[in-house]
Amino acid sequence: MSLCDASASHRTVTKRALAGAIAGFGFAFASPFVSPSFAALSSAEINRFDSALSELKDLDAEWDSITTTANVPGDGIRKRLGTVYGPPKCLPALCSFNNYVDKFVQSHADDLDVEVLEGPTAELLEALVQADFLAYSSVFADYGNGGGPGGAKELIDKSREQVKRAEKAMTRVVKALHEAEN
Repeated sequence: MSLCDASASHRTVTKRALAGAIAGFGFAFASPFVSPSFAALSSAEINRFDSALSELKDLDAEWDSITTTANVPGDGIRKRLGTVYGPPKCLPALCSFNNYVDKFVQSHADDLDVEVLEGPTAELLEALVQADFLAYSSVFADYGNGGGPGGAKELIDKSREQVKRAEKAMTRVVKALHEAEN
């Protein structure tokens, strides 16, 4: 095996590892093997990332309104994160975003720059999960064991920190995807 063959093999293994690692943050089972047929990055797929970034920015900008006017502020946040919705469909780009990213990465492992995407994508998915978890926890914070007045607000504030963290990571992911598209 030549040095070039070893390097190419390492890149393939690394890309597959990225796909598996990113899938680990999602809720669906992800195979460690990536299908050998890959589709090129499409504008529609990248547009979903653009829309999700816009939704995160809007959520942050409208945070005070959402958390002061919603009957249950935590659920108001979760609706915007796409984790609470009324059937039959969830319309925001952030709906099931972890699963979308899992499938996107698995489909495009050979098209993606592992070194550029690995860190921000993992951070993005972790921040989205934490933002949702903290918003969900806030729903019960004032009434559960160890709770009390003010507990919900503290969790809502921590959820916002995670939304801002997700926004920063998403900005890096979107930039990398647009560069890969060109």
